[in-house]
Amino acid sequence: MLKISRLSMLLAAVFFGASAPALAQTTETYTAYILGLQSVGALVGNERIGAVQGGTSKATSPQQILGMINGDCSFSASIICTKTNGVAFAPSATINALNAGNINAGVLGSTYGGAGTVNGALKGDGTGNVSKAGCSDLAGVAPSCGTDATNASNINTGFLNLSRLAAPLTSPTVSGNTSQLATVATGTKTANHAATWDVNGNIQDGGVSSGTVTEQKNTAGAGLVTSGNCDNTSTNASSPCQFAVTAGQVPGTATNDNASSGNVGEIIQCNNTVSGMSSGVPFNFCSIVLTPGDWDVSGLMMMTGSPWTVQVVEFGISTTSLTMPSTTGTLAAFAGPFVQYYNVSLAITPYRITVATSTTTTIYAVGDVTWNAGGGSMAARIEARRVR
Repeated sequence: MLKISRLSMLLAAVFFGASAPALAQTTETYTAYILGLQSVGALVGNERIGAVQGGTSKATSPQQILGMINGDCSFSASIICTKTNGVAFAPSATINALNAGNINAGVLGSTYGGAGTVNGALKGDGTGNVSKAGCSDLAGVAPSCGTDATNASNINTGFLNLSRLAAPLTSPTVSGNTSQLATVATGTKTANHAATWDVNGNIQDGGVSSGTVTEQKNTAGAGLVTSGNCDNTSTNASSPCQFAVTAGQVPGTATNDNASSGNVGEIIQCNNTVSGMSSGVPFNFCSIVLTPGDWDVSGLMMMTGSPWTVQVVEFGISTTSLTMPSTTGTLAAFAGPFVQYYNVSLAITPYRITVATSTTTTIYAVGDVTWNAGGGSMAARIEARRVR
């Protein structure tokens, strides 16, 4: 069994802050002695502890012992550590970093729902993750948001502001030297050459040294067709690009084709047969729609059925539906009474109708017949030919 001396017991008593009891000149076990001492209430750091340093008995304190731990901790009323192995704690050691309100620096990584370093707008995916927003994610942005508007190829609507054009295109009226508009293909621009276009739409010198350019010629009866090189001087009577026209004589088509819409000679027509009409009540045969221009409108009506006792029959071209016209030249009539045994017809000779720009006019073929016996049917046709 371990024995301790009286000196050892005295040192222990000092450490635990108890006053040493009077001891008899005797020995007892260390364990029994310590357990018999009064308990220390609380350490304050300045208690004295026995120690041996260099073979000499000395006293130390809890503060000196903690100060030897690399300066990581200090001791006053309590032990306070601010470092680990000489390295200061991170700020989050004493702040709840699980609360986003305490995070006030740095950028949250994408792995943890952040977007990394982003310049511009952010978008969320509905699960808490964010990333950089594109033009398609934003409302109210211009079409140029995702398109390089500094590249002219990407501009496909509207008109360029005059201030953005080079001279001489800085006003609506262009006159004078337009050489700035031509991009020279080879060499320099030559007088009397015609301008052509390269594959990029640039105007350029034709680059032809013979003075000929590709033009069009007119072949009588076939309209305009593309020809080969033609002399660009109007004095060469043998040039295939020249077409002599005698005053008052304009060549027409040489085949049975039709004039296309908008051209002189265009024809619009309609026809229909009506039966079961009421006596003395105007009715429509059919109608046509005329576009802007000058038109000659004509018509023809025929009565069929026998015997048919007719008092009066009328046929006209009218701009009002179900209404007989009153303008001279647009109405034809035959008064009876007469018994219609054979086909009876009425005709409207060509009547000029002019349609104003940006409008259309509907022309109706209208009929009316009054009878007191028998019955039959009426057929009609109207036709409009563009004269200019």
